[in-house]
Amino acid sequence: MTMGDPVVGTIGYYDQNATSFASQTADVDLTLLYDKFLRLVAPGGRILDAGCGVGRDALAFSQRGYDVVAFDGSEEMVRLTQERVGSYIPVHLMRFEEMAWHSEF
Repeated sequence: MTMGDPVVGTIGYYDQNATSFASQTADVDLTLLYDKFLRLVAPGGRILDAGCGVGRDALAFSQRGYDVVAFDGSEEMVRLTQERVGSYIPVHLMRFEEMAWHSEF
């Protein structure tokens, strides 16, 4: 018996529960964590938000002047992120193993 791809199940979960996930996580204040992380990134540098969820972090980094690219494997999460960030941040629908970036970030 072959087991299904667990990533597909995880993506399906987030597709089905995206709105609930967004309502629980979109407005969590992570300023202290952002400050620690951003000390390691050059001012205005590039940030890849891999598994961006609802775009909370991508938006926060962009608002601080960073060049952000985001992606998620969940179509619904990508849709919610695009609604949240508009055209300011490129948001891609892809899985981790589909990433084409190597040293851009």
